[in-house]
Amino acid sequence: MTLGAPTEFTAETTRENAMLHLQRGNHPSVALKHEQQVMKTMNKEERNNFVIAFPNWMARFALDLFFTPQHILVKPNKSDRQITDASRRYTPTSVPVNTKEQMEDLYEEKSFQT
Repeated sequence: MTLGAPTEFTAETTRENAMLHLQRGNHPSVALKHEQQVMKTMNKEERNNFVIAFPNWMARFALDLFFTPQHILVKPNKSDRQITDASRRYTPTSVPVNTKEQMEDLYEEKSFQT
């Protein structure tokens, strides 16, 4: 096996880039059509300690956090599900947390052999 989910991921970004992701927010599908589903899913995620929910005003004090937009994926004949869009670029110079170059570098450094 040469690909897989890394146990550790380190990335860097500018404060301006992180705040851009916070200000632009989630995909329109979250607020416009599926708000109840998102609230239910996020409550479950918090209950399982997968996320930390806090008010937006606290973001200015959390200098080491990155904000990843959420999206509702709708596929015919399947249940809708909430996903994290870690590859969304808001501007040509914005850098999402999950860029292909970072992942390629990571896999080259930590490839697994079977």
